[in-house]
Amino acid sequence: MQILLNSLFVAQNGEGGIGIGMILFWVLIFGVFYFILIRPQKKQQKEHRKLITELKAGDHIVTIGGFKGVITQVKEDGFKVRFAPEVELEIIKSAVGRRQGDEGKQKK
Repeated sequence: MQILLNSLFVAQNGEGGIGIGMILFWVLIFGVFYFILIRPQKKQQKEHRKLITELKAGDHIVTIGGFKGVITQVKEDGFKVRFAPEVELEIIKSAVGRRQGDEGKQKK
């Protein structure tokens, strides 16, 4: 921060430095990165957290690994999921990729 302030001071005195144009350039670059990368990722994370809180027993899900199953029990830190008639596993909440059937409901 001190280097930036010194550069501004030097640029105002006409002795060289980075100047206001360079500062505006970097602000513009940060703004582009924010709106193209950071903001959409935060929105997606928020939607995933909402999905996890809304899941209940009987919901059909797809895990991040691609396994399809039915939630049989909701626990504090995860779910019990039935993947086949005699195969029931406990998974953590972050392993849920999406609710099956929500593929066409994604906002554009």
